[in-house]
Amino acid sequence: MATREERLSAAAARAYKSLETRIGDDHLPSPGLWWCRGCGQDVEWPCAAARASLVKAYSGDRPGLLFYLDLLYARALVDLPPQPKGQLRARIVGWAR
Repeated sequence: MATREERLSAAAARAYKSLETRIGDDHLPSPGLWWCRGCGQDVEWPCAAARASLVKAYSGDRPGLLFYLDLLYARALVDLPPQPKGQLRARIVGWAR
């Protein structure tokens, strides 16, 4: 039986893989780096266009959007080096609160 951490990791991986379906392929995070592939290396994901696409994809379902962003945050924690407390969460999830 999978541990809680393994289930969370699997859910985060599925959330990351479903981004293209949810927001198109122009403004996805680059694998492992979390830069916007559409905007370029100097723009952290989610960029303004990705945020707008996510809001549109989840129109009327703010709890669903926040849950989805939390899963992406869990994936980013695995992909990125440690950052100051709260900084990554504010970047990935905080904008939608």
